[in-house]
Amino acid sequence: MADQNPPNNRSAQANGVILPEDYYLKNFRCVLTFVESRYQDLLTDNEKDYIDAFQFLDENAQRLYARLMLRKGPFFRSDKLKYPEIEAIDQAAVQLKKSGLFAIYTRDKPIDGNNVEDFLALLSKVELESLLNTYLEFDTPSGQISKHVLLELGAEHLSIEDFRRELQFSVYEPLGAEHLELLKLLFFGNMHQDFTEFVLNDLGVKQFEGYLIDKDTRFFSRREIIDDTMQLYHLSELAYLSIESNDLEALLQIADMTILIDEPSLRRRRDKVVNRIARQLERLDQHHEALRLFGLSASAPARERQARMYHSVFENSGEALLCCEQIIAAPEDEAEFEFAAKFGRRILKKNKLTIPEIYPVFEPLTPASHILEIEFEQGRRVEEATRCWYESNGHRAVYVENALFTGLFGLVFWDIIFAPIKGVFFNPFQRGPVDLFTSLFRVQREELIAARLLAIEDGTVLSARAFETFDDKRYIANFLVNWQVIDRSLLQLALERIPAKHLLSVFERLLVDLRSNRSGLPDLIVFPDTGGYQLVEVKGPGDKLQANQSRWIRHFEQVKLPFEVVNVQWR
Repeated sequence: MADQNPPNNRSAQANGVILPEDYYLKNFRCVLTFVESRYQDLLTDNEKDYIDAFQFLDENAQRLYARLMLRKGPFFRSDKLKYPEIEAIDQAAVQLKKSGLFAIYTRDKPIDGNNVEDFLALLSKVELESLLNTYLEFDTPSGQISKHVLLELGAEHLSIEDFRRELQFSVYEPLGAEHLELLKLLFFGNMHQDFTEFVLNDLGVKQFEGYLIDKDTRFFSRREIIDDTMQLYHLSELAYLSIESNDLEALLQIADMTILIDEPSLRRRRDKVVNRIARQLERLDQHHEALRLFGLSASAPARERQARMYHSVFENSGEALLCCEQIIAAPEDEAEFEFAAKFGRRILKKNKLTIPEIYPVFEPLTPASHILEIEFEQGRRVEEATRCWYESNGHRAVYVENALFTGLFGLVFWDIIFAPIKGVFFNPFQRGPVDLFTSLFRVQREELIAARLLAIEDGTVLSARAFETFDDKRYIANFLVNWQVIDRSLLQLALERIPAKHLLSVFERLLVDLRSNRSGLPDLIVFPDTGGYQLVEVKGPGDKLQANQSRWIRHFEQVKLPFEVVNVQWR
């Protein structure tokens, strides 16, 4: 379980806000109550028993359990636990043991089923040295060996019984971590958010929009989806570990388990794991297995990798072209379509075959560009060096990359992003609706979006809405608004200098595919002292334009947005 150490009462404050001493218990109860009220029919008997066991505890026991479950464990020393708000911690621990939510280990009975290194990690360096002296005649002078080395020696030479016989305190192990992980998934809808969201929100560090949560809406509709989601997260973690260790056998086993998950709502998430494993197999020259896995994935870049492998590894141009034609007929996004058109043309040209009309020509990019010589400074990024060069020449320059245009979109369309559409909001800690980065986002809000696009053709309306949202929603979490970049001075300059029709063209392209098109935007925006604005993509020595950057440049050229590439050469 991830380390979620709750701050102590001295540190649990920010912006003048001090949390109550039992804030963590309130948050813990909130998650359990939320899940019980919405998912009672999908919980197993064990999961229901877990919730009941916690709710039947007295408040002291609940506090101790919640405290320790939100800390990095799994084991804790009884003599090191000191919480002012918890009375009689030892009595609370006994009650937790009786309820089945705690294990308590003492020197009076055997410790079964655990690794000695987990317990040795509880000891101080002096205690480790003493234990090693007792059983190994360890006579190295105190302080000469690091604790890390001592732990390795202990894990190799000491048994769990050696640890138990010398135990001077009780060891507590909170139980039920697997149930809590599932409850967090049901509450947040993902595994990357945790209880810190409550704390940051209460402290005002990270605030969330007050959208309407439909009491009848829940993220998971069937138990099978819950189990498959948990399994996918587990397999994804195993895949990362196996890729790091180049464990081919493990990768193949994980892949076979992953492809068995065929729930449509999890297809993209499943394909992401499959594609990652297949790409690693490709690197390990396991081409047949990689090709098989890519063939089982419906998400990019699976078809692209198949086409490349058929052409370069298996020397089968026919199959490679078939992949390209399938992509062109139904592309997942612009990137996939562009690859298929270019790659298909290349194969046909190489084989001296007629190129059908289905393969469009992408004209070479012709953006304005120039070389900029800048004095080399160790550790200085080319983007920052270029920004400073513009500033030194009397212009205002800001490093914005993907934050400016997406941020302006987020401000102007804020109320539409958080509109009360059924089924898209289910907990109070969302940075946007669940369909934000899918095609459904525009489909389900078509009339609202069309009306907004029409209204902001008037630049004064666009500016007024952006400033109103900025003042009203500042620092509230939104997937598309990076508050560390978007400040009032940048907003003022951008809305004064960028014509509304330019912003509209960018918003329209973002709406085509928010997931893909929110990246690839230029590094800098420059506001010359003479007026207007200039978008600048900065490239250091040997750096080239990426495909998503090239697609944005084509758009800029088409609608005549001022843009240039600066190629930096170090002096």
